[in-house]
Parts: sequence; C-alpha cells; structure tokens
Amino acid sequence: MLSTGTSLSAVLRLLVKAGQPPTAIGVAMTQTQAWRAVLGRIDSRWPSVVRSAMSTPLLVPHEDGGWRPEAVTAAPGNGRLS
Repeated sequence: MLSTGTSLSAVLRLLVKAGQPPTAIGVAMTQTQAWRAVLGRIDSRWPSVVRSAMSTPLLVPHEDGGWRPEAVTAAPGNGRLS
C-alpha cells in the first residue's frame, strides 16, 4: 500500500543513489493522494509512473460511529491500472 509515500521515497532515493532508478512503480493500493507530493519532491516524474490496482480515500470516524471518506479534492490521474 502506498499512502504517505515516506517509505517508498526512501527506497527511491536508495535506488537512484545506486544508479538503478525504476522505470515503473507498482503497488496493490494507493490511499489518499499525499504520496504524489512526497514522491514529486524527489523527482517530478515519479508520481506519473506509479500504478495500482485500486485507490481509496482516507477514512475518518463519523459521528454515527461508522467511517466516511475524508473530504478532499481529487488530484488528476489516480494512478490506477486501466
């Protein structure tokens, strides 16, 4: 799962330093769009090469005891597989 991008950004920095940047990044699921900014700070191309099988919003507790998607503006291009 790719959510904040913190763990993946560490891996990307290591791969770039080793001279082996990936051409694609595949994850089972993305959650929120926060990872886009984090990866984009390393290299502006990284967000565009991420592919995932599904994407979910961040869920927050609701007053009825359930969970609801956090109200956010969607970023263009969700990175999901077509």
